[in-house]
Amino acid sequence: MPSIESRLALVYAGLVGDGVPNPAALSRWVDVCCTTPARIFGFGRKGHLLPGYDADIVLFDPTRDFSITPASLHETSGWTPYEGLTLRGWPTTTISRGEVIVDGERWLGAAGRGRFVAR
Repeated sequence: MPSIESRLALVYAGLVGDGVPNPAALSRWVDVCCTTPARIFGFGRKGHLLPGYDADIVLFDPTRDFSITPASLHETSGWTPYEGLTLRGWPTTTISRGEVIVDGERWLGAAGRGRFVAR
Protein backbone atom coordinates (compact mmCIF):
# COMPACT_ATOMS: atom_id res chain seq x y z
CA MET A 1 0.00 0.00 0.00
CA PRO A 2 1.40 3.41 -0.84
CA SER A 3 2.00 6.19 1.69
CA ILE A 4 4.83 4.77 3.81
CA GLU A 5 6.30 8.27 3.54
CA SER A 6 3.32 9.59 5.52
CA ARG A 7 3.51 7.00 8.32
CA LEU A 8 5.34 9.04 10.96
CA ALA A 9 3.03 12.03 10.53
CA LEU A 10 -0.12 9.90 10.43
CA VAL A 11 0.79 8.06 13.62
CA TYR A 12 1.83 11.36 15.23
CA ALA A 13 -1.60 12.81 14.41
CA GLY A 14 -3.31 9.77 15.89
CA LEU A 15 -1.27 9.48 19.08
CA VAL A 16 -0.20 13.03 19.84
CA GLY A 17 -2.81 15.09 17.99
CA ASP A 18 -2.83 18.78 17.16
CA GLY A 19 -2.60 19.99 20.73
CA VAL A 20 0.37 20.55 23.00
CA PRO A 21 2.35 17.29 22.96
CA ASN A 22 2.73 15.55 26.28
CA PRO A 23 5.81 13.46 27.09
CA ALA A 24 3.85 10.20 27.45
CA ALA A 25 2.26 10.57 24.00
CA LEU A 26 5.59 11.47 22.39
CA SER A 27 7.28 8.51 24.04
CA ARG A 28 4.54 6.18 22.80
CA TRP A 29 4.88 7.60 19.27
CA VAL A 30 8.62 6.83 19.20
CA ASP A 31 7.94 3.37 20.62
CA VAL A 32 5.26 2.57 18.02
CA CYS A 33 7.22 3.90 15.03
CA CYS A 34 10.80 3.05 15.94
CA THR A 35 11.70 1.03 19.02
CA THR A 36 9.11 -1.74 18.84
CA PRO A 37 9.41 -2.43 15.07
CA ALA A 38 13.21 -2.64 15.43
CA ARG A 39 12.80 -5.17 18.27
CA ILE A 40 10.06 -7.23 16.60
CA PHE A 41 11.93 -7.55 13.31
CA GLY A 42 15.29 -8.21 14.96
CA PHE A 43 17.08 -5.08 13.77
CA GLY A 44 19.70 -5.23 16.50
CA ARG A 45 21.46 -1.94 15.65
CA LYS A 46 18.29 0.13 15.24
CA GLY A 47 15.55 1.55 17.44
CA HIS A 48 17.67 3.39 20.01
CA LEU A 49 19.92 6.44 20.12
CA LEU A 50 22.87 4.77 21.80
CA PRO A 51 26.55 4.14 21.01
CA GLY A 52 26.94 1.26 18.56
CA TYR A 53 23.51 1.72 16.98
CA ASP A 54 22.88 3.06 13.47
CA ALA A 55 22.47 6.83 13.66
CA ASP A 56 19.08 6.85 11.93
CA ILE A 57 17.23 9.97 13.07
CA VAL A 58 14.22 11.86 11.76
CA LEU A 59 13.83 15.50 12.75
CA PHE A 60 10.12 16.27 12.98
CA ASP A 61 8.44 19.69 12.98
CA PRO A 62 5.23 19.36 15.05
CA THR A 63 3.98 22.76 13.81
CA ARG A 64 4.33 22.17 10.07
CA ASP A 65 1.07 21.74 8.18
CA PHE A 66 1.29 19.30 5.27
CA SER A 67 -1.40 18.40 2.73
CA ILE A 68 -1.07 14.90 1.36
CA THR A 69 -1.44 14.49 -2.39
CA PRO A 70 0.22 12.08 -4.82
CA ALA A 71 2.31 15.03 -6.09
CA SER A 72 3.47 15.98 -2.58
CA LEU A 73 4.90 12.52 -1.91
CA HIS A 74 8.04 10.95 -3.34
CA GLU A 75 6.38 7.64 -4.09
CA THR A 76 5.74 6.33 -7.59
CA SER A 77 2.34 4.70 -7.14
CA GLY A 78 0.47 7.81 -8.31
CA TRP A 79 -2.15 7.58 -5.57
CA THR A 80 -2.54 7.67 -1.80
CA PRO A 81 -5.49 6.68 0.39
CA TYR A 82 -4.83 9.87 2.39
CA GLU A 83 -5.21 12.29 -0.53
CA GLY A 84 -6.61 15.63 0.64
CA LEU A 85 -5.76 15.06 4.31
CA THR A 86 -3.88 17.91 5.97
CA LEU A 87 -1.71 16.95 8.92
CA ARG A 88 -0.12 19.08 11.61
CA GLY A 89 3.45 17.81 11.94
CA TRP A 90 5.82 16.53 9.24
CA PRO A 91 9.43 15.27 9.03
CA THR A 92 11.96 17.90 7.98
CA THR A 93 15.28 16.04 7.95
CA THR A 94 16.34 12.40 7.81
CA ILE A 95 19.78 11.28 8.94
CA SER A 96 20.86 7.74 8.09
CA ARG A 97 24.00 6.27 9.64
CA GLY A 98 25.14 9.81 10.41
CA GLU A 99 24.54 11.21 6.89
CA VAL A 100 21.76 13.67 5.99
CA ILE A 101 19.77 11.95 3.24
CA VAL A 102 16.67 14.18 3.24
CA ASP A 103 16.73 17.91 3.87
CA GLY A 104 13.29 19.48 3.64
CA GLU A 105 11.87 18.17 0.40
CA ARG A 106 15.28 17.39 -1.14
CA TRP A 107 16.56 13.82 -1.41
CA LEU A 108 20.33 13.82 -0.87
CA GLY A 109 21.00 10.10 -0.48
CA ALA A 110 22.91 8.11 -3.03
CA ALA A 111 21.41 5.16 -4.86
CA GLY A 112 22.65 1.89 -3.41
CA ARG A 113 23.65 3.26 -0.01
CA GLY A 114 21.14 1.05 1.79
CA ARG A 115 22.10 -2.22 3.43
CA PHE A 116 20.17 -5.44 3.06
CA VAL A 117 19.26 -7.02 6.40
CA ALA A 118 18.40 -10.70 6.03
CA ARG A 119 15.31 -11.87 7.90
